[in-house]
Amino acid sequence: KRQKQSFEYEVPFKGKVEVSRIATEYSLVLSVSYEIDFWRKIRNARSASIAELIKTEEDRRLLIQSLVYEAVGLYLRLAALKEQEKILKERILILKRLLEVLEFRFKAGQIGYTPIYDYKNRIKELEIELISIQRTYSETTQNLYFILGEYPKSKGIEPDIELSQVKVWRIPAGLPADLIKRRPDIRAKIADLKSKFYLKESAKAKFLPSITLTGAFGYVSEELRSFFSSTNLVWNIALSIMQPIFRGGKIKAQYEMAKYQYEEDVIDCAKTILTAFREVERGLLRYETEKKKEARIKSELDNLNKKLKVLKQGYERGVVDVVDVLETIDKTRLLKQSLIETRLNIFLNYIYLYKALGGDWDKRCL
Repeated sequence: KRQKQSFEYEVPFKGKVEVSRIATEYSLVLSVSYEIDFWRKIRNARSASIAELIKTEEDRRLLIQSLVYEAVGLYLRLAALKEQEKILKERILILKRLLEVLEFRFKAGQIGYTPIYDYKNRIKELEIELISIQRTYSETTQNLYFILGEYPKSKGIEPDIELSQVKVWRIPAGLPADLIKRRPDIRAKIADLKSKFYLKESAKAKFLPSITLTGAFGYVSEELRSFFSSTNLVWNIALSIMQPIFRGGKIKAQYEMAKYQYEEDVIDCAKTILTAFREVERGLLRYETEKKKEARIKSELDNLNKKLKVLKQGYERGVVDVVDVLETIDKTRLLKQSLIETRLNIFLNYIYLYKALGGDWDKRCL
């Protein structure tokens, strides 16, 4: 800051003399204001921000887990469709061979036309089913490319697994209910609930007065060379208390809104936890049901294979009709189709449980 100053003084033999000079003042001031957090308003707001950050991270984990679950499910469906397509082609060839035998016998006058008509319809139905499976395979492949974030390729995806050969880890008995807490959706809800609680407490603290500590620290000098000397150091501290002013119930309305949001989140969090337990129960029930169904189909297939072995031996000795052999082979293929579908459901329920329990719950369950 610069200013002009004038002085008058007595000079011998001259009397009063007026002298003017320009004075330059240098100053440097640093102001600091700090609110004393007696009522935890600031700390609660900070805790709410941290909880919100945790919620965002858990939401990200939930998205990744959902994408992985969806991708694995689509890949398993592709493997099942590929095996079913192969079996359907085998069944069509078997029925066509059967049809040739029946047509030969019809021409020889040994049988009527009805069996031929029935087998032709069965072949048409299987061919339509084959076309449907091939179309579903193409759509599933495109969906998988979409999940992977890639453009569909002309060659497509060729699964290199056979569901009938893959072993599923057993689900151990007595899984602790605490596994539910590891689910990212529950962790996100709990973090969100904490955030709403801290925001409610922070809003509640606004009813109380704010205590602010303000300080100023700096230097003031007319000469630049002595600017930072201790004699030119200036500082002051002021304590101020600001009482909240209620304008139309604004603070109360903010607190009521924060409280209602917290109460709503408590109910929503409880609902999420109940949904998680329901999903686990449903997954375990379906898994057990499909495992029993698989065991029944395997038993039927084993008995049918034994019967087929006997029929082949009888056919070689000339005591069994080839039609009986071919029809039994077709029945075994039909059971294999059902087995593949059941195995797919077992796998899908397994990864459903894996997701419902948070994942990585026991890698040693062989």
